Amino acid sequence: ESGYNLAATALRDGRRLTAVVLGVQAATHEEGGAVRAAEAAHLLDYGFEQFELLRFGLPPVPEVTVYRGAVRTIQPIVPETVAVSLPRGDAQRLSGEAETIHEIVAPVAEGSVVGIITVRLGEVVLAEAPITLPAVPEGRFFRRVWDSIVLFFRGVFGRERPPLGQELAPSNG
Repeated sequence: ESGYNLAATALRDGRRLTAVVLGVQAATHEEGGAVRAAEAAHLLDYGFEQFELLRFGLPPVPEVTVYRGAVRTIQPIVPETVAVSLPRGDAQRLSGEAETIHEIVAPVAEGSVVGIITVRLGEVVLAEAPITLPAVPEGRFFRRVWDSIVLFFRGVFGRERPPLGQELAPSNG
């Protein structure tokens, strides 16, 4: 009842595309096989001709201040590259932004997400990449006491308190 179906993949110039053809109706098995193979080939050719894959490096992001930590500041980990697939000729319409947390309270679990890099084509989000931190243990006693006093007075005078490291979600990949 579902007709002839096919999932096909092709690799060309280091780029892999996948095409799925569903519900091909045909009188014989040979005709169904030929039609679904031709349709998958057309889809793959269209994808390779009409879309391009862009890979670009990401700039470093500012250091994060760590209160009550073993270190005062730490450099977030940014993916080396981000890849996006888009219609040919639309590369000039790409835009990107990085949103990060600039302050945090230790301890911090390795892989905690402190920001996100977003790549857009117009208003459409094409890719997102997490900005993570390495592990940061709590600092020595006097560092924790001093930073606790600083954070207390920040709260008294209305400045927002940085999030606790253990509240941040570790990245899944």
